[in-house]
Amino acid sequence: RTLFFDLMKVEGIGAKAAVKIMSSVSSARLMQVLDDGDLEMLEKIPGVGKKTAGKMLLALKGKLSLRETPSVVRISPEIPFNDVVVSLVSMGYDKRLVEQKIAFLSENLQNDASFTGKTQKEKEDALFRRAIVELS
Repeated sequence: RTLFFDLMKVEGIGAKAAVKIMSSVSSARLMQVLDDGDLEMLEKIPGVGKKTAGKMLLALKGKLSLRETPSVVRISPEIPFNDVVVSLVSMGYDKRLVEQKIAFLSENLQNDASFTGKTQKEKEDALFRRAIVELS
């Protein structure tokens, strides 16, 4: 349902086109194609031309990965503080950018004695706040 409404936010895609897109490709596959920036694959979807595919990429790339059921969420296991990543992406930040920023910040903060002495929850809170400031 969320994916349907997100598709309708793209200029040139109405309700009928969104239904046609969703009936042609699975939600997980569509999110993967958008995350990969695969313009050619988008153009192969019935009812999606070159211009619409480009608009879809601009509007939706990196923004759909967490809006579906948790089984579809693809967070890299090597990224520390996955809960922080999930929270930031659900706020609209690009998943890849968030993963990079969290990995960078957590690595730098591991050298900070005041950070390493905190509980996991306190670390997540501090990292979340710092990431929002740096991502904005």
